[in-house]
Amino acid sequence: MAKKDYESCLLQPEIVNIGSYQTFTIKNKDRRGYDYVVRLLPVSKETVPGDIPETADSDRLELFVGGSPDDIEKVSGEIEVSLGKENETYSINEAALVYIPKGLPVRHRIIREPEKTAFLLSFNLTPRWEGFPEEKVERAVSGKKYEHLILRNPVTPPFAEINSSFMSPKDDFFKHISGATANFALYYVKRGGMFPEPPHWHRTEEILMFMSSDPHDMENLGATVEVGFGPEWEKISFSNSCFVRFPAELEHGPFNIHIGKFKRPFLFGHYWPTGEPAHIILSGETEELDIVNPGEA
Repeated sequence: MAKKDYESCLLQPEIVNIGSYQTFTIKNKDRRGYDYVVRLLPVSKETVPGDIPETADSDRLELFVGGSPDDIEKVSGEIEVSLGKENETYSINEAALVYIPKGLPVRHRIIREPEKTAFLLSFNLTPRWEGFPEEKVERAVSGKKYEHLILRNPVTPPFAEINSSFMSPKDDFFKHISGATANFALYYVKRGGMFPEPPHWHRTEEILMFMSSDPHDMENLGATVEVGFGPEWEKISFSNSCFVRFPAELEHGPFNIHIGKFKRPFLFGHYWPTGEPAHIILSGETEELDIVNPGEA
C-alpha cells in the first residue's frame, strides 16, 4: 500500500458542540459490512439525554470513566441508569460498564454533576462474530433483573509507566449475558515516548482509539503521534483525535508519542469491532504469541 492508502486508515470523527462541551463520534463498518458507532460524551446535564427513554437498535456497551489519568475509577458524580420496562434503576458513581442488549429500554439521568471531568464512552456493537464460542455462566445477583448487565469498577493496574490504570471487561462479564461480546481496553496515555509493543499483525481488523481528554476541545489530541504501517514501516503522524484502523494482516507499530509535542494526557485504547479474541503475531512470523487479556489478568 502507498502512503496515501495508509492515510485512509485514519478515521476522522464528527465533532459536535453541545452547550459548552463537545462530543466525539466515529461511524464505520466492520470487515463483514456491519455498522458500528463509537461515541465519547462528557458527563453533564448538557450532553447526556436526561429523562428521555430510548431503545437501542443494536447491542450497546457503555463505559463510565473518570476524567483524570490518576483517578480513572473516580466519576466524582452520580448518574442514574434505568433499564427495562420495569425501570430498574442503578446508581453509577464510579467507573463502570453497562451492557444494553438490543431492544432493552434505557434512560440516563444526572443526579449529581461530576465535580471533575468524567466521560461516557459508548459502543454500538456489531453482531457476534460467527466463530465466537457460547459459554453461558450463571452469575449471582442481588435480586434485580438486570444486575448482571452492570460491571462496577472494572479497573486494572497499569502495565507500563506510559499509561494509567485501564478499563476492560473482567470476571467473565460477557459470559453472563447471552449473545454478548466485545473486545476493548481503555486508558490514558500519561506522557510521551515509544509505546512498548513490537511490530506485529492480526488475523482480523483492529482499531486504535486516540481521543482528547479536554471536554471543551475534542478535536485536538493534545499530543503528536507517529504510527508505522506495513512491512516498509511507512510513518504517518497526526495531532488530532481520530481512530486508526488496521485491516486484517496489515503489519503495524510501533507508535511513538513525540515527547516534545506532548501537551496533556489523552484517552487511548484498542477496539476489535467483530469482538474476536485478542491475539498478536510478530512481524515476519505466523504463530500467535501467548498473551493475557488485560481484563483477565
